[in-house]
Amino acid sequence: MTDHEPQRVAEMLFLKNLGFQVERAAEGRCRISAPVTPQVINPYGVLHGGVTFTLADTGMGIAVATLMASDERTTTVECSIRYLLPAKSGRIVADCRVIRRSNRFAITEAQVFDEADNVLAVAGGSFYISRYKT
Repeated sequence: MTDHEPQRVAEMLFLKNLGFQVERAAEGRCRISAPVTPQVINPYGVLHGGVTFTLADTGMGIAVATLMASDERTTTVECSIRYLLPAKSGRIVADCRVIRRSNRFAITEAQVFDEADNVLAVAGGSFYISRYKT
């Protein structure tokens, strides 16, 4: 992964508007967090599941990117999530890691926690790795 990868993620307006912050990213791992704000609370008073999903997917993609060469890029092929507990306030954190990386694919997993270290969700994903054409 290039040194600029977390910066490029931070500059994405969609993620910036959600307050996503890459806390660490190296060696097939990523820790990424987001605030639980009134703007992302659903009608039932808890964090919208799409925010949790996006946090896990983004973190797993960054974890893959830490293992890529400068001429490679990645994209999600599939991603699934199991919601265990809701979040209502504070910050959520996704700890993500690459389980296996081959020439063209990476398999990942993530756990999403609240500030009290309760596991809110678990996720897994498959990512395709391609090379830039020059």
